[in-house]
Amino acid sequence: ILRRADETTGETAGETADDEARDTPRYAFIHAYYQELAYSRITPARRSGLHARVGTWFETAWGDQTQDFAAELALHFERGRDYPRAVGYLKRAADNANSRHAPHEVISLLRHALHLLEKHLAPTPDRAQLGLALLADLGTAIQTTHGFAAPDLATIHQQALAYSRQTEVAPQTLPFLWGSWGYHTARAEFDQAVTQIEEMRAAMAAGGDPVWLIGTEVARGGVHWHQGQLEAARALLEHGQSLYGADTHPTLFRLYTQDPDVLCRFFMSLVDWLQGYPQRAAETLEVARQRADTLDHPFTRAFVLWADCMLSQFRGDVEHLRSASMQMQAMADDHGFTMLTAMAGQFRGWTLAVQGEPEAGIALMREGLALLRATGARMLLSYFSALLAHAHLIAGQRDAGLAAADEALEIVDSHGERFYLAEIWRLKGILQPRTEPSAEACLRRAMDLAQDQGAHAFELRAAVDLAELWHQQGKREHARQLLESVCRQFTEGFDSADFRHAGQLLDRCAASPGQDTRV
Repeated sequence: ILRRADETTGETAGETADDEARDTPRYAFIHAYYQELAYSRITPARRSGLHARVGTWFETAWGDQTQDFAAELALHFERGRDYPRAVGYLKRAADNANSRHAPHEVISLLRHALHLLEKHLAPTPDRAQLGLALLADLGTAIQTTHGFAAPDLATIHQQALAYSRQTEVAPQTLPFLWGSWGYHTARAEFDQAVTQIEEMRAAMAAGGDPVWLIGTEVARGGVHWHQGQLEAARALLEHGQSLYGADTHPTLFRLYTQDPDVLCRFFMSLVDWLQGYPQRAAETLEVARQRADTLDHPFTRAFVLWADCMLSQFRGDVEHLRSASMQMQAMADDHGFTMLTAMAGQFRGWTLAVQGEPEAGIALMREGLALLRATGARMLLSYFSALLAHAHLIAGQRDAGLAAADEALEIVDSHGERFYLAEIWRLKGILQPRTEPSAEACLRRAMDLAQDQGAHAFELRAAVDLAELWHQQGKREHARQLLESVCRQFTEGFDSADFRHAGQLLDRCAASPGQDTRV
């Protein structure tokens, strides 16, 4: 049942062992069945002792290379009942998997390590410290694969708080407070998200690592953006950017799930565009893209594609959105980024609708909405419901479009995500017959909301539709004055589709009253 290993064919192992070990004859089972049979006949006590001895021998033989063989060592020490070393090597094996961007393997290894930790290690401060390290890495991997709103994250955060009480060191909670912020933000629970940010600041005051200060600013700025508080978001995001140094913080994505500077620019590019600075938004995104390209970190690069998709959709650049969403879909599928897969489907569906395939696009968008809800996420649901309303408008399905717009408004009322609220009211206005007084009321409301938020891009879009309505009603002078007052606020972006549309409408408004200028 055994045969001599042929060293010339590379079947032998142990090239890192000492010379004496390499000169020792080696044998291999000719079939795995014989190995299993022989193994089963060893008594449990002797089997355990052999595993412990083998693990210790390999640990010595491999020396500085033990990191490369962490999974094998973890197995020997677990079967040898040396559970502290087994847990330690499982953690190192998870680090190896993480370096290969294999989050599903990371999750499996860390869950097993936590099981051994809870079952076999005595409750001490050292065990609590190790448990916190395992949970931090596990939370990051689950965020990456299952999304920031995955239900498992709530359990992880509770376990982390229990461990942190055993360490009695407040800053140990910082990674979990950051994860909890992401969890509540993804579920559009913004009040709870703000609470996590305040607890982060308290932990920082108690002596936490200064690198987390970047996170507190980005987190609060992100919540402000979701809530449509653009100027407050800008101030915090700019401060967060000022704290970041690419040379001093090159690997912060390991703490933050994604690079915090890229995340900061993700939000900032969206703020730029909404406030009427499309060129600045493009420049901000390009810096984020360049930064992400220097990192060997797919999730950070996926965030850049996510921002690219949103900006492309905002400005109506359908061809670019089609390309970006397909890249986002491919990356999400390759790495198992479930939440981003759902979002990519939304963008691809809207693109299909705009390019003349509304039925196929609507089906894809509804599928994506269902998948997004299944992850537990509630953020951006109002935005994607509004895109669905627009797709129904393109398909000529006004009733279905109004229903989708109303659902979007209900989501806003429930969760308080208001960054797209002006657009939802504008869509509701253009979905109704122009002769209905409610159509004008919706467009006026869209204007007022955009003005209150300082969202000049959406204010311009609502102004164009309202001016178009007034022009059809013969109120040319009112339409002209409205457009001129809104256009006067812009300092860039004059080549955008919305600005060109405004210019064309101004030209029609300036035509002789005797001419038929109705559309």
